[in-house]
Amino acid sequence: MAVKFSTQSKVRKAFSRIQMIINEFFEKGHHYSWKLAVYNTAWWIGNYCHPLVCLQFWGKKKITEWMDSYIFNKQLLSFPDSYRNVNKSIVEEYRIWVFWWQGKDHMPKLVKGCYTQLCAHNSNVVLITRDNIMQYCQIPQYIYEKVENGSISFTHFSDIVRVTLLADHGGIWLDSTCWITGEIPADVKRLPLTSPKTLNAPEFPWWSNSRWCGWCMGTAFVRNPLFVFVRDFFFSFYSTNSNIPFYLFIDYLYDYAWRKIPEVRQMLDAVPENNVKRGQLHFMLNKPWNQQEYKQLVKNNWVFKLSYKTKWKTTCNGQPTFYAKLVCQHTSPTI
Repeated sequence: MAVKFSTQSKVRKAFSRIQMIINEFFEKGHHYSWKLAVYNTAWWIGNYCHPLVCLQFWGKKKITEWMDSYIFNKQLLSFPDSYRNVNKSIVEEYRIWVFWWQGKDHMPKLVKGCYTQLCAHNSNVVLITRDNIMQYCQIPQYIYEKVENGSISFTHFSDIVRVTLLADHGGIWLDSTCWITGEIPADVKRLPLTSPKTLNAPEFPWWSNSRWCGWCMGTAFVRNPLFVFVRDFFFSFYSTNSNIPFYLFIDYLYDYAWRKIPEVRQMLDAVPENNVKRGQLHFMLNKPWNQQEYKQLVKNNWVFKLSYKTKWKTTCNGQPTFYAKLVCQHTSPTI
């Protein structure tokens, strides 16, 4: 009997994940230590196998301890001390930063829909591409070289780009798959630090733990100490390294800054709860369009995280889907 396509897809995905975990084990063991390799493997197993989530919590705890020790042993412990009194200033021109290396013409359909929607309702949107990045980002040449030869992935290069832009210019960073319902609220643009946040959320084995979302972070300051610290850390780290210790490295660094720099802790803790349903639209895109349901969803949420890697449908049971009505039309409907 032939295996159903969905089952085949799940099997392929499972094998792909197993291969990735094995590759990461030897990669981290070779570049850093076999202890880190074990901790990282435990984290990934717990991430993909929910009954073993205790492994993910244990892995996160041990990775944090290992990284703290690594920073100390590399004599980077003084790093946070120099960021306790950063000379920051208010942003004069609040820009909205989006990054797509190949440019707008090469965006996947969902990314282009999100970008067009953003531009339709907001001014000062800057799309960072390979053609204009040096106009806005002062990134060391050795990092560009490592991106070109593939030793730094575009995913982790985007982490460097976002903190550099926010440190040097302020404004707000949006991942290219963020759906914005309209104009970004004016009060958001006045905050020292902003990011989607959920208060009193259940504990998760991630460094952000609902305190921030790296795909949407902003500041009304030029030289905000959080982004200056992480930017400078990246520049120092990548001067002698290419391989990151673990996937959520940037979230660990945000958490490290929160633990070590009082002003960063104060700013992150002061971010009000917002966009609590930020992940819900993703799970609605293949459902039949319902204007009232959308209107209710966006009532207290202005940003949602989507994905261009999911297979989206334009119809469901003969009716247009949320994806068709929102993304494919490139503009938000009148609500």
